[in-house]
Amino acid sequence: MRPAIFGETATGFYTPGFLLKNLTVGNFYCFSTWIKIQGANSALIRASLKIENRTYNCIGTVLAKNGCWSFLKGGFVLDSPSNLALLLFQNSDDKDIDITIDSSSLQPFTDQEWRFNQQFMINTQRKRAVTIHVSDQQGNRLQGAAITINQVSKDFPFGSAIAHTILGNLPYQNWFVERFNAAVFEN
Repeated sequence: MRPAIFGETATGFYTPGFLLKNLTVGNFYCFSTWIKIQGANSALIRASLKIENRTYNCIGTVLAKNGCWSFLKGGFVLDSPSNLALLLFQNSDDKDIDITIDSSSLQPFTDQEWRFNQQFMINTQRKRAVTIHVSDQQGNRLQGAAITINQVSKDFPFGSAIAHTILGNLPYQNWFVERFNAAVFEN
């Protein structure tokens, strides 16, 4: 992908981005790019997607530090077709800084490809092979023993976006904590 420059600000800064053509409804799109900033010690850089009738304001973010390359990865799924779309990278607080992008990619996946890759990652990254030996009190192996295993904790973050209404709502908090160990607030 070749970057383009969109929208000069009053102070002479530009918004880097990409012009995307003929995006397909229902496909999963994953993108990545390296970001470097100048003009601030650090900044939260936000990727947004503008299509003909809609704007997706935050489809990926990275906290970039001045003069260092930071990796931004994100994704989106369209619910309506798009002949032209703009993938833009901007400072989330709208202050003018110089943003440089490099080594960018955009990869479409069908639902079937996405689910296959998802299952592959679960099987190779999250599941582990175990060997269980059942023995009696003297240490002799018991053949054909029936056992039950329950997962009691997770080694990886598993979460969801939550609304601000969770604050002060104890039943919702308890329900959430039973199921997740990570959270982010919705817009």
